[in-house]
Amino acid sequence: VYHPDVTWVGVGSQNRVAQVVSVERRTEILLGKCREEVIGYMQQLQGREVNLSQKISGLQRELSATAAAG
Repeated sequence: VYHPDVTWVGVGSQNRVAQVVSVERRTEILLGKCREEVIGYMQQLQGREVNLSQKISGLQRELSATAAAG
Protein backbone atom coordinates (compact mmCIF):
# COMPACT_ATOMS: atom_id res chain seq x y z
CA VAL A 1 0.00 0.00 0.00
CA TYR A 2 1.38 3.39 -0.98
CA HIS A 3 1.37 6.19 1.59
CA PRO A 4 3.30 9.22 0.35
CA ASP A 5 3.69 10.71 3.82
CA VAL A 6 5.24 7.59 5.38
CA THR A 7 8.74 6.21 5.11
CA TRP A 8 8.49 2.44 5.10
CA VAL A 9 11.08 0.60 7.15
CA GLY A 10 11.11 -3.14 7.61
CA VAL A 11 8.23 -5.51 7.15
CA GLY A 12 5.41 -7.07 9.11
CA SER A 13 4.42 -5.30 12.31
CA GLN A 14 6.53 -2.28 11.40
CA ASN A 15 4.27 -1.67 8.39
CA ARG A 16 1.30 -1.54 10.73
CA VAL A 17 3.14 1.05 12.82
CA ALA A 18 3.86 3.07 9.67
CA GLN A 19 0.15 2.97 8.79
CA VAL A 20 -0.76 4.26 12.25
CA VAL A 21 1.78 7.05 11.89
CA SER A 22 0.28 7.88 8.49
CA VAL A 23 -3.25 8.12 9.90
CA GLU A 24 -2.08 10.18 12.86
CA ARG A 25 -0.17 12.56 10.58
CA ARG A 26 -3.14 13.02 8.27
CA THR A 27 -5.38 13.63 11.28
CA GLU A 28 -2.99 16.28 12.61
CA ILE A 29 -2.89 17.97 9.22
CA LEU A 30 -6.70 18.03 8.93
CA LEU A 31 -7.13 19.31 12.49
CA GLY A 32 -4.74 22.15 11.71
CA LYS A 33 -6.83 23.34 8.78
CA CYS A 34 -9.75 25.71 8.91
CA ARG A 35 -13.24 24.54 7.95
CA GLU A 36 -13.01 26.01 4.44
CA GLU A 37 -9.74 24.21 3.75
CA VAL A 38 -11.20 20.89 4.88
CA ILE A 39 -14.29 21.40 2.70
CA GLY A 40 -12.05 22.26 -0.25
CA TYR A 41 -9.95 19.16 0.39
CA MET A 42 -13.08 16.99 0.52
CA GLN A 43 -14.37 18.49 -2.72
CA GLN A 44 -11.01 17.82 -4.36
CA LEU A 45 -11.15 14.19 -3.22
CA GLN A 46 -14.72 13.84 -4.51
CA GLY A 47 -13.61 15.21 -7.87
CA ARG A 48 -10.75 12.73 -8.01
CA GLU A 49 -13.16 9.94 -7.09
CA VAL A 50 -15.48 10.88 -9.97
CA ASN A 51 -12.54 11.05 -12.37
CA LEU A 52 -11.20 7.67 -11.31
CA SER A 53 -14.68 6.10 -11.49
CA GLN A 54 -15.02 7.33 -15.06
CA LYS A 55 -11.61 5.92 -15.96
CA ILE A 56 -12.49 2.56 -14.38
CA SER A 57 -15.78 2.44 -16.29
CA GLY A 58 -13.96 3.17 -19.54
CA LEU A 59 -11.40 0.47 -18.87
CA GLN A 60 -14.15 -2.03 -18.01
CA ARG A 61 -15.91 -1.25 -21.31
CA GLU A 62 -12.64 -1.71 -23.20
CA LEU A 63 -11.98 -4.98 -21.41
CA SER A 64 -15.48 -6.26 -22.18
CA ALA A 65 -15.17 -5.25 -25.84
CA THR A 66 -11.77 -6.95 -26.10
CA ALA A 67 -13.09 -10.10 -24.43
CA ALA A 68 -16.12 -10.19 -26.75
CA ALA A 69 -13.92 -9.70 -29.82
CA GLY A 70 -11.32 -12.23 -28.70
